[in-house]
Amino acid sequence: MRFDLPIDVTDLAPVASPADADPAEATPARLRAALADAARIAGDAELDLDAWMQAAWTAYVEHRPGLRAHLEEVQLANQLAELRQRGQVGQA
Repeated sequence: MRFDLPIDVTDLAPVASPADADPAEATPARLRAALADAARIAGDAELDLDAWMQAAWTAYVEHRPGLRAHLEEVQLANQLAELRQRGQVGQA
């Protein structure tokens, strides 16, 4: 499922790190800065918190190849385990 924000974020520049920053420290710093920018934009647009969180989760899943399929497999396995436990599905 794709979630579209009611605000245009296509012209936002990526958050840059200082050239001399340690990569291990730069990534969390860039992430904090990007999240702060996104929160500011969402707040300025008076975007509903649930809509903002949904958009953030959707963007994260879309940028993690295989994550959606993995989560679906885990959910299916849990559902099958629950049905087996209730005796509604046989075990192969």
